[in-house]
Amino acid sequence: MEKTCAKCQNKFVCNATDIKNCHCSNVSLTPELIARLQVNYQDCLCADCLKVLSANLEKKQIYK
Repeated sequence: MEKTCAKCQNKFVCNATDIKNCHCSNVSLTPELIARLQVNYQDCLCADCLKVLSANLEKKQIYK
């Protein structure tokens, strides 16, 4: 299903019903990051935003 990233507004294809084949399954998300995402966003984020947020969390620079 085509979605719009809740962070950057870019379009992407979401396969949440088949999570093993979804773009987000290629991004390593810590439980801490998942909790922050659930608080800050109501819908999916694109893989690019997930990768940036994951890298920023590792550097302790997480922000909206």
